[in-house]
Amino acid sequence: GGLAIHVARYWQDNPTKCPKSFKGIIPISPAITGNLPPYPVVLTLRYGLAPIFPRWTPFFMPHPVSPDRIWSDKRVLELSTAKRLEDMGL
Repeated sequence: GGLAIHVARYWQDNPTKCPKSFKGIIPISPAITGNLPPYPVVLTLRYGLAPIFPRWTPFFMPHPVSPDRIWSDKRVLELSTAKRLEDMGL
């Protein structure tokens, strides 16, 4: 895992040495653990509440906001909209 992170960072810093098919990494680690709630709670959420809530996006939900409306700092705006990030698919 650590080696993959270092290689990915190296390729981000040196995009000319990066394979064309490289899109990024997703480390899968057991470092994050969690416990499920008690079984009756899981059943209630899955079969009682989940079916009555919609899976579609309501018409009144906002559309994605453009980066220039999100970032007030011009430097952060430039970094978040850099051509290099678009080329990497981020």
